[in-house]
Amino acid sequence: MLAERKEQEAARQLGEFQRQLTREQAQLEELQSYRQEYLNDYSQAQTDLNTLQRERLSSFIFRLADVIETQQQKLLTLQQQLEVLRQQWQLCHHQRKAIADLIERLLRAEDNEAERQLQKLMDDMTSTRPR
Repeated sequence: MLAERKEQEAARQLGEFQRQLTREQAQLEELQSYRQEYLNDYSQAQTDLNTLQRERLSSFIFRLADVIETQQQKLLTLQQQLEVLRQQWQLCHHQRKAIADLIERLLRAEDNEAERQLQKLMDDMTSTRPR
């Protein structure tokens, strides 16, 4: 059924996107951890480093902060896109369910009509039977 395939494809895309978001979140956490390590090293090694080394380390920490900000923006965009995909899946799911419900109602109505006709036929046979 077409609606079922659409729902399955939407679910597949949603799952794939969720996995990508999880990977990107892990990358952000790793970057934040690195930054914290370098900040700790920087504050502990202030006296052991010469001016050039302090400037380089400070510059690296600032670049790392920029990368973290970029990653956070990327995550925000991915979360918004994930929500769109979730809504698309929900729409496909509701459409497939509505079609399945309609088919079930039609089959029930068809069964009821067949049952009614059979009962009528049996009633006719009983009433026309000689006594």
